[in-house]
Amino acid sequence: MHWKKLVKVLYAMILSSAALMIAFLLARSSTEKSVQDVLNVNGNYDIVVQDLTKSQLDIFASDDQIAEYGIVQNGGVCCTKNETMIPYGAFLSKKAVDMFHYPVEKGGHYPQKSGEIAGYESSFHAMGVAAVVGNKIHLQLYDAKSRKVSEGDYTISGVIDDYKNGQSKIRTMKNYLDYDENKTDFPELFFYVKDIPNGNTMTGMALCDADTAPYDVEKKLKADGLSVCMGSRLTGLASIAVASFQTQNDLYRNAKFAHNDFYASYMVPASVMIIFILSFCSIYGMISCNLTDRRKNLGLLECIGMSRRKCAFYLFFESMLQSICGIGAGYILGIALYKVYIKALTEWRDITIYDAFAVHPITQAVSLNPFVYPAAICLVISLAAVGAAIWHNLRRTPLEMLHAERGGASGMNKNKYVIVTIMITGWTMVFGATFMLAKADADSSEIVANLQEVSAVDSDYSISKDIYDTMIGNVQFNRHSDVVSQKDFECLQSFKGVTDAKGILRIPGNKLLYKKGDIPKNIEDSLSELDIHQNIVNSNLEELNRLSLEDQGYELDDVLYNVPALAVDNDFVQELKSNLVSGKMDNSFSQGKSVILIAYENVEDIPFQVGDKVKMTDTCIEENEYEQYDFSRNTMPKDRKPSFMYSYDDGSMENLKGYSFGKRVDNEVTISGIMVIKNKEWKKLLYTDSYVYKSGTDEYVHPEFNILCSKDALPEMNRLDTGYTDVYIKTDSSFHSDVFEKLFYEIAGESTLLKPVSRQGAKEEIIQAKWSNVVIFISVIILIVIVGILGMINSYTYAIKKNTKTICILRAIGMRQKEIRFRLLGKMFFWPMIAISTSVIPVFIFDKIKDYAYHYAFDLGHNGWEMKSNGAMHICWQALFPWYIEMWKQPVIIVMLISAGILLILNLASLEISMRDMNRLSITDGMRKEIF
Repeated sequence: MHWKKLVKVLYAMILSSAALMIAFLLARSSTEKSVQDVLNVNGNYDIVVQDLTKSQLDIFASDDQIAEYGIVQNGGVCCTKNETMIPYGAFLSKKAVDMFHYPVEKGGHYPQKSGEIAGYESSFHAMGVAAVVGNKIHLQLYDAKSRKVSEGDYTISGVIDDYKNGQSKIRTMKNYLDYDENKTDFPELFFYVKDIPNGNTMTGMALCDADTAPYDVEKKLKADGLSVCMGSRLTGLASIAVASFQTQNDLYRNAKFAHNDFYASYMVPASVMIIFILSFCSIYGMISCNLTDRRKNLGLLECIGMSRRKCAFYLFFESMLQSICGIGAGYILGIALYKVYIKALTEWRDITIYDAFAVHPITQAVSLNPFVYPAAICLVISLAAVGAAIWHNLRRTPLEMLHAERGGASGMNKNKYVIVTIMITGWTMVFGATFMLAKADADSSEIVANLQEVSAVDSDYSISKDIYDTMIGNVQFNRHSDVVSQKDFECLQSFKGVTDAKGILRIPGNKLLYKKGDIPKNIEDSLSELDIHQNIVNSNLEELNRLSLEDQGYELDDVLYNVPALAVDNDFVQELKSNLVSGKMDNSFSQGKSVILIAYENVEDIPFQVGDKVKMTDTCIEENEYEQYDFSRNTMPKDRKPSFMYSYDDGSMENLKGYSFGKRVDNEVTISGIMVIKNKEWKKLLYTDSYVYKSGTDEYVHPEFNILCSKDALPEMNRLDTGYTDVYIKTDSSFHSDVFEKLFYEIAGESTLLKPVSRQGAKEEIIQAKWSNVVIFISVIILIVIVGILGMINSYTYAIKKNTKTICILRAIGMRQKEIRFRLLGKMFFWPMIAISTSVIPVFIFDKIKDYAYHYAFDLGHNGWEMKSNGAMHICWQALFPWYIEMWKQPVIIVMLISAGILLILNLASLEISMRDMNRLSITDGMRKEIF
C-alpha cells in the first residue's frame, strides 16, 4: 500500500509545482502583453525621419549610431467616392513592418501581392468601408502633389485594430488643399510596394545604438539637414519599469531594480501565496497520512536500536528525493500545459497570449523568473510540509508509535487543514471572479461607454458628434458641416427592418441675450451660473474674448446666458407633444416665431412662463470655408487676416494677432409651451449640456432646461440647418445587418467627427476585450481552484485516515454507510457556506484599501516619483493601487451564489474520492486501522 501513498504525494507535488510554473509563466505573459501594447502604440524605433529623399537616404543609413532602420515609401492620399482623403504608403521590407510593430487582426496580413491593402479600422470607416478582411474597396490614388495617378479595386488583406487599443491614427482631410507634403506622417493605409507611384518621399524609422542617446542622434541628423523627430519607444517602456534612462542599456539596467507594477508586484505574489498555502495543506496531508501508516515500522526500528535522528534523516532524505522528482516533473508538466493552453486560447477565442519563453528585455527585468521562483517556492513548501509532518509524527515515544491509535485524535471537525483549504478556495473564487469582472470593465471603459450610449436609449445603432470639440478658444460657435444630412437620415430611416429612427440637431452655443441692469431678478438668480463670462474670468485672455465679442457684434453691456437649444426630426416632434404640461405647439413654432422649453425634472426648474418673450442669440459663420475649418489645430486659415491685436491681461505677451469668426444672429421668440420629459430614454436623447465651466473646475454647468426649436424653422431663424448631430436607430428581426452596416459606416464615414456605434459590434468588442484583459487572471484563479481541490482531497484523505477506526465501529454496531455519509453532509455544507458567506470580507477590505490608497496618493499628494541611489524610480504602493476598479458595481451576490454551488460540488466530490479506500476495507480491517 505504501507505493500508492507515495504516488499520491508525488502527484500533489507535481500538480503544485505545475500550478506555480503556469502561474509564473502567465504572469510573465501578462507583463509581455503590456510591453507589446506600448510598442504597438509607439512603434519599435527611436528616431523617425520624415520626407526622406533618395539622396538623404545614404546619410541616414550610413550613420554609425544607428543600429537598424526600416523605410516606408510615402504615396500620397487616396479616397473612395465620399472624398475623405487618407494618407497611404508601403513598407519596403519586413524589417520596416517589424519596426512599425502593429500586428493586424487574426486572419489578415500586410500586403504581400499586388491588389492588397491593409490599414487602420478607423481609416476604413472614415472612407465609408466596412473593415473586414477580404472586402473589396474601389480607390482613387493621388500623389503628394494631388495629381491622380491611378484608380482601381483593392482587397483588404489586413485590419489594424486601433479602436480597441485606444490609438487614434485618424488624420483625414477634406479636399486636397489640406494635404501638405511638408507635413507627411506615417500612412494610414498600406499598399503593395509596386502598386504605389515612385518618386515620392520616404519615412525612415531607426533604432539607435544601445549605448547612444536618441537625443544625440536626433541632433546629429538635424545638423545633416534631415527632418527628424524622436520616437517614444524608450519613454513608453520606461513607463512600465518606471526607470530613468539616457540610452537603451541604461533603461534595461535600471529596470531590473524597479517594482512599480501593481499586478506584477502585488497581485502575482498574492496569488502565489494562496497557492503556497493550499499546496502546503495538500502535501502535508499526504505526507502525514503516509507517516501515520508507518509509525509502527518507525517505532520498531527505534526499539531495535536505530536513533531517532537517523530515522528522521532517512525520512527527510526520502521526502526530498520525492520533492525533487515531483518538482522536476511539475516543471515539465507545467510548461507542456502552458504551451497547450495558450495555443488553445488563441485558436478558440482569437486571444493573443505572448509566449513567456521569448520576451522583451523589459519583461525579463520587471517580472519574476519562472525558472527559479517556482522551484524555490515548491522546495520551501515541501521542506515545510515534510518537516512539520516528521516533527508531528516523531515526537511520540517508540511505545506510542507501536500502538499508534493511542496517539491518534478522532473527529472530522479537528482537521484544520480541510477548513483552511475550503475557506481559502471559497474566498479566492469570489474575490477573484469579482476582481476580474471589475478589471475588465475598467479596461473596456470606452467600449462599455459606447454600448451604454446606445442601450440607454434602446437603440441598435447610433451616430453622434462631439459638439463641444468646435468650441476652441474664443471661437464659440456652432459648426454643423460634419453631420448626418437629412437625405442620409431618411435613407437610414427607410431601410428595411428599421423600426424607429430619431434625429437630433444640438445647438450648444445658443445663448439668451439681456442687457445689464435690465434682467429680472428670478432670471438672474436662475441663470447666473450659465453666464459665459465665467469662461473668461481669470483666463488671462479677457481682452481677447472682449474684442472677439465686440467684433461679432455684441456690446459691453450685453449679458449672455448659455442655454443650449436643439431641434429634432418631425416624427419625433409629434411624439414629444404628449409631454406638454402647459401651452401648445402651434404654427408659430414651425415658423420659428416661438420655442418650447424642456425641463427634465420639474416644471419649477424653468424661470419662464408660457407667453414670455426671450431673445436668443448665437454666432454663425456664413463663409463655408471658415465654417468647416478645423480650429483645433491651433492654426488660422492662411488667407485670413487678423481681426484685431490683443495682449495678455498680465502684460506678459503683447501685440498678438487675434481672430474672430462669424456674426451674431438674434431671434426674438415667444415661449409657446413647456414640457417635462419623464421618459428616461428621451432624457438621454435630448439633454444637451452647456459649454460654460463651473467656477474653478473643468466641469460643464448642467442647465435645468433646454430650448426646443422647430428644425423646419431654422433657416427662417438664420440658423444652420445641414442635418443631425445625433442619430439613433432601432431595428427588428427582419433586419439585414451586413447590407445596412455598409450604408451606416459609409454615411458615418463622411466625417471623422462622427462616431458610429453598433450595439452588437460593441458587445462583441467588449467580450473580446474582456477576454483579452482578464484571461490570464482567470487562468490563475483556475489554478488556485485546482490546487484547492487537490488540497481538499488530500486533507479529507488525512482526516478519514484518522477516523477510519471510529467510522468502522459505527458500521459494526449497525449503522449503514449511506447513513454515515448522510450524517457527514451537514459538515460538508457547513464550511463551504461559511467560506462563501464570509467571502465579502476580502472584497470589503480591497474596497477600503482602494479608498485609503486614493486619498493618501492623490488627495494628500503622495503620488510623486523618487529616484533611488541605484537609478530606479520608486513611488508608494498607494499610488500604484488600482483605485479605478469598482468591486461593488459588479454582481457580487450572483458571483457568491455561483461560487457556493461550485464549492459544494467540489467539496462533496473531494470527500467521495477520499472515502474510496476506506469503503473498500472490511469492518474488521477498518477497526484494526493499522496492518503491521
